[in-house]
Amino acid sequence: MTIKRYPIERDVFTAKVRELGGEVIFMSADNDEIKQSQQLKEIISKGIDILVLDPVNRFRAAEMVRIAHKEGIKVISYDRLIANCDVDVFMTFDANAIGNQMTQYALNKVPQGKYFILGGDKTDMNAVMIDNSIEKTLSSHVKSGKNKYCLQNFY
Repeated sequence: MTIKRYPIERDVFTAKVRELGGEVIFMSADNDEIKQSQQLKEIISKGIDILVLDPVNRFRAAEMVRIAHKEGIKVISYDRLIANCDVDVFMTFDANAIGNQMTQYALNKVPQGKYFILGGDKTDMNAVMIDNSIEKTLSSHVKSGKNKYCLQNFY
């Protein structure tokens, strides 16, 4: 919840669910996957129908999805796709459009030169898609010889 957009998204989501007659029970794991697993047990005990899960670890969260499904709870994978399981819905932003917009902005500011791209974590598919979009958008500029770039990812 330290990222500026998350409290805003929480408030908009909560308001819309209430407007539609539902109730939201919100919990933040503070980017701690052990805490997130513990919260799952607590939230299931409250008798929920739908779990909106923004996974701390998209691979380990698959077990959380399986536990929720055993309880008859639908799961929405929010922001990051949970790997190795069947989520009911995946809801995210358009990572390709964002990568393209970021690259176009940089090219408008500095049309020719060398770029260093500090990409996201390779385990986060949104980061991978943004990085791929950046590389795709830059490729024609690199082929022309006007630009060079280096992409470095977090691991």
